[in-house]
Amino acid sequence: MAVGRLSINACLTAVLVVWAAAIPANVARIRWKASKSLESRPEPRTVDARTLISGRMPSMGSLKAPVVIVEFSDYQCPYCRASERSLQELFSAHPDKIAVYRYDFPIHPYSDKAAAAARCAAEQNVTEAYQLELFRNHDPLEHFDWVALAHKTGVSNLDRFAKCLGDDSTKALITHDTDAAKNLHVSATPTFFINNNVAEGVLSKERLEALYSDAAKTSN
Repeated sequence: MAVGRLSINACLTAVLVVWAAAIPANVARIRWKASKSLESRPEPRTVDARTLISGRMPSMGSLKAPVVIVEFSDYQCPYCRASERSLQELFSAHPDKIAVYRYDFPIHPYSDKAAAAARCAAEQNVTEAYQLELFRNHDPLEHFDWVALAHKTGVSNLDRFAKCLGDDSTKALITHDTDAAKNLHVSATPTFFINNNVAEGVLSKERLEALYSDAAKTSN
């Protein structure tokens, strides 16, 4: 959790320091306000990730995995994209010990469309492949062809997929996740709940490994 906050603060501070060199008086006030805004963000509640997965299927891993990772993410979030590689490497190292569940917390424009498309692909058991393609995508989502990506990733019934995209039940699932984020005081993506630990922001492979090791010790 501290790592995520430090990385965000560091990025903002670096930008504001450059501005301050050019316009000292005005930017000093802006930097103070930005810092206060970050400090006032509520801390995510510490909960056991295993209490958040009832009725859900993992994006990666087994229902019986002792270490549960719940990620609140946005498919357009650059920090989520940066963390995805570390998450994939961690899962590859411990495939029988980890289950990854994704909660949709769309913040960027059109990310709700991406979340709906991922849900509709998962409905036809194409979960991980579709999600990974969304994270790898760098094209604007305003006119993105969700059905073409469904075809590419192996979704069998494309008519059913297309209908699912605008279905009220699909929207309700995403609303459920965003409501859960609010209840847990999640205010940034990505936010990870790993058994009894919580962490925000870009997580390196080493940081994720440390969190996994801690969770594995208390998983029984």
